[in-house]
Amino acid sequence: MYYLHNFLPSQPDLNFHQPQVRAAILAVARFWLERGVDGFRLDVINYLAHDPALPDNPPVGGAETPARTYLFQRHLHEKSQPGALAFAQSLRALTDRYPDRMMVGEIFDDDELALQRAFTEGERRLHTAYSFHLLAERRAEPALFIEALEAWRDASGWPSWSIGNHDVPRYPTRLGGQGAGEAQVKALLAALFCLRGTLFLYQGDELGLPQGKVAFDDLRDPFARSAFTGDAGRDGARTPFPWTAETPMAGFTTAARAWLRAEPALRLGAAEVWPDPAGVLAVARIEEDSRVLCAVNLSDAPALLAVPRLADGVVLLAEPGAGLEHGELTLPAFGVAFVSLRSP
Repeated sequence: MYYLHNFLPSQPDLNFHQPQVRAAILAVARFWLERGVDGFRLDVINYLAHDPALPDNPPVGGAETPARTYLFQRHLHEKSQPGALAFAQSLRALTDRYPDRMMVGEIFDDDELALQRAFTEGERRLHTAYSFHLLAERRAEPALFIEALEAWRDASGWPSWSIGNHDVPRYPTRLGGQGAGEAQVKALLAALFCLRGTLFLYQGDELGLPQGKVAFDDLRDPFARSAFTGDAGRDGARTPFPWTAETPMAGFTTAARAWLRAEPALRLGAAEVWPDPAGVLAVARIEEDSRVLCAVNLSDAPALLAVPRLADGVVLLAEPGAGLEHGELTLPAFGVAFVSLRSP
């Protein structure tokens, strides 16, 4: 006897090709909507349906043996199938019967930016979705964020973005390396805020927490225990985080008031990538008369962004050492500056 489970054996996959299954899941969603939930976060929604012909996945091949048996195959036939999109539309139709509700999907696959677009296209699918593009284990260069922006240039849907969640190591360690300092950590978080879309912060990301160290005997993550490679796995991002109720802003910032997105361009604006010096992410956010340049130096060397349109700019936010003068924006190593621009 056997059954399909993409994750733990205790998580058998349901057969969404069966009308009774689809009806039962919609009934569950209706139950919670009637109770007043604000919406749903749909875990790896692209895994919802499999190829009904049940073809074998091809092997990965290669000289190295993967750490987990799941990685022995190229997973082509048990995820990202048309049935998942069809059910997303059914779920959207149900959710739209209830005012002020929304759905956010999680997308995990090889071509996840394209799938992220597909699951949010038009007005009949998910309200928004995020992918693992920014959650990858790769060097944090401007290209990482530019790829996300360019993939959504002509999209009709609305993206979501995050650089941390409960499935991956903390972003300061994963993107910045073991020795990431405070300035680099702030720059990585600022780069996220340059993007068009809804932003999600995993608990502790606002504090720049690094990956936690957890002894093997204390691990609770089944994947970390079954394929132990010497680190804490997902449990390293699930450790407790600081909280000081007696201090201003609960200890989350030294500012007198947390900075919110008062500029329409930062909430809704289009994103225009500007030519930039090496290592600098420069994005202009534009919404009618609201124009904001978001400039983040992701390198450990100072940079100068020379753009005449900055001559009359107003600095909204700048890390120490960043400055604007005579149309030139000076950014120290891992420097950050958000500048409100005059209309041309």
